[in-house]
Amino acid sequence: MAMSKQKNKILLVGSLPNKYPNSIGGATMLFKNLVDYCNENQQQHSLLTSNLFNFRLYSVPDILRVYCLGFFKLLFADVTMINVSGRGISWVAPYFILLGKIFDKKIIIRVFGGNLAETFDATEGRKKKVLAWVIKNAHVLFVETKILVNYFEPHNPNTKWLPNVREPIVINTQKTSFSKRFIFLGQIKKSKGIDQLLAVKARLNKDYELHLYGPILDNKYDSLEASIYKGILRKEQVAGILQQYDVLILPTFWKGEGYPGVIIEGYALGLPCITTRWKAIPEIVDEGKTGLLITPKSVDELYEAILHFDEKNYPAMSDAARQKFSKFNSEEVNAELLSLLHHI
Repeated sequence: MAMSKQKNKILLVGSLPNKYPNSIGGATMLFKNLVDYCNENQQQHSLLTSNLFNFRLYSVPDILRVYCLGFFKLLFADVTMINVSGRGISWVAPYFILLGKIFDKKIIIRVFGGNLAETFDATEGRKKKVLAWVIKNAHVLFVETKILVNYFEPHNPNTKWLPNVREPIVINTQKTSFSKRFIFLGQIKKSKGIDQLLAVKARLNKDYELHLYGPILDNKYDSLEASIYKGILRKEQVAGILQQYDVLILPTFWKGEGYPGVIIEGYALGLPCITTRWKAIPEIVDEGKTGLLITPKSVDELYEAILHFDEKNYPAMSDAARQKFSKFNSEEVNAELLSLLHHI
């Protein structure tokens, strides 16, 4: 009788939220989501937090702590998964790849966001050689978009897709009617398409509602009227607020965009989206079904997209958005990921 393959001991390395609000970004929350899943489902793992001391940039105490503790923790793990942004891959990953070579350990690298290719192209000289060596020698390289999979497969044939995820949201009622309510939820800055949103708001009839939520990062938006800007939401408020609207709008042209988590959160609640043909975003939007894609910075296309939604087409698009969420359901994606790591 064949014996089942023994589970590997897993070491997870990454940044977790700390007491400093500015430290909580998309990558941090995604890593927390994975760690929470492991704890809630009793998945065997050990943890090394890479941002214990600092609140914005990586600090010398963080680096020393990660290098020292990482050395010992890696010795007792079969597989080490490094969870980093495009910035973090420069200082965390090379050290663990080197240790993996020395001690014959499997090192998995997961890179958050959609700008790893830009980071790779912009890196020069010795740093470029180190980054190329890291990517080539990762046992598995997980990237967030399919564009990045295609880009890095020639460098590492074991490059795999690991998308942005969100937890499923349990709601008592499902949307069935359209009430002309549109929401933007994200950082209030020019590269998220705020100027275009404000221009469109001025053209819409009064029976349309368009509201903005999120932290203001550009001073030019400090004087937004209360009729359009509704403030900053806490994490536990997001689902309840999203559920009050029909369509999510994200006219972004931000250079670091991967799979915007807010689109996935909207899908979980049955909100189709209006967003841009920008970087990898079209990979997660089924045109005319789960949302509409527009040209970045186009006020006219944004306006027409808003007018596209009506009582007849909305129920089908809402249902399609809800079904699309299954591809980004953290419970399903994390289960597959941990199964792979345990038996790699």
